[in-house]
Amino acid sequence: YRIASLVNLNVVEEQRLLECASTLDLLRSLYAALSKEIQILQLREKITRDAQTKIGKTQREYVLREQLKTIQEELKPAVAAFTAAQGRPPGLGIVLVGDDPASAVYVRNKLRSAGDVGFRADLERLPATASLADVLAAVARLNASDVHDGILVQSPLPKQIDSRRVLEAIIPEKDADGFHPTNVGHLVAGRPAPRACTPAGVMELLKFYK
Repeated sequence: YRIASLVNLNVVEEQRLLECASTLDLLRSLYAALSKEIQILQLREKITRDAQTKIGKTQREYVLREQLKTIQEELKPAVAAFTAAQGRPPGLGIVLVGDDPASAVYVRNKLRSAGDVGFRADLERLPATASLADVLAAVARLNASDVHDGILVQSPLPKQIDSRRVLEAIIPEKDADGFHPTNVGHLVAGRPAPRACTPAGVMELLKFYK
């Protein structure tokens, strides 16, 4: 009405203006309601997606646990046969240098998995300040050990440690990671030798799902 009086609108035009204003108010209200409804729908969709993701993750974890149990059961007879023949279980020596959280988790899982199938697993733990000589000495002890058949040096190593020299210090026959240049050469040539753990694990996964 105040706008109409300012611009000298007639009654019809004034009525139209009021109707437009009323319509705009209605549209604003509808838009606000729709926006709220859209937000609610989006929230519901997110909750549904999160629930489905959680269910899928739980199912995958269950399958992986079952696969792990299967592989462990398959390994146990071979471990028992080795133990009977050698008078001792297969032995794994692990060298962990420093306090990297991810490395600590990996090593803990390796120790637990080794124990589950009957392996002997020993951890040589060195501080983050360890020198190259300290790490090489730990590797040398495991190389000379009569009870350790495999050696794993957990990576990454601290910056002051030459990883290549440590890797090459492991005798090829005990190179559980399969990273020694000799074992890589055997792999390329198609000869028997220790294989890298990760791709070997992937092959086991493929066999399981096949």
